[in-house]
Amino acid sequence: MAPVIRFLILSDTHNSSFPDPTSLPTVDVVLHCGDMTMAGGLSNYHSAMSSLQQIDAELKLVIAGNHDLELDSSWWLTNLDEDDDPDEPCKALEVMRSGRDRGIHYWRKECIGSRSNPAPPFRSMRLRTRPSSTGTPLPTDPAMTGSMSEARRRIPSPPTSISS
Repeated sequence: MAPVIRFLILSDTHNSSFPDPTSLPTVDVVLHCGDMTMAGGLSNYHSAMSSLQQIDAELKLVIAGNHDLELDSSWWLTNLDEDDDPDEPCKALEVMRSGRDRGIHYWRKECIGSRSNPAPPFRSMRLRTRPSSTGTPLPTDPAMTGSMSEARRRIPSPPTSISS
């Protein structure tokens, strides 16, 4: 019998709607599908990472949503107000990267810097896998790089037949 992998899917927690970690079941994978914050803010990213850290799961994956403003550098740099920090996207990205030591992996777009230090546009994401009997990504090796066409080439094909 194939092993069972238990998932917990979260989204739209908007700063204050993270569930109480003690009320959640133990799972193998937590996937936060975005909108950790209501409108960004470094303190809100720190809070979200702290909440995710408390959830009992072997692997925790986070994807930014449209409310996680600084995590979309292109949007941030296009919509800056006079008092906004052009380097805020890189600071927010550092907060998200800091979660890796706590088992939280941020599937990210590339940080493109500031107006004074532009970089190439975002690259699409893929999950890097190491060889295994199932082709399943291993919990120790998530990474975001490359293009979608490259990612599709790397994703293992499903078996053509199922044997019992």
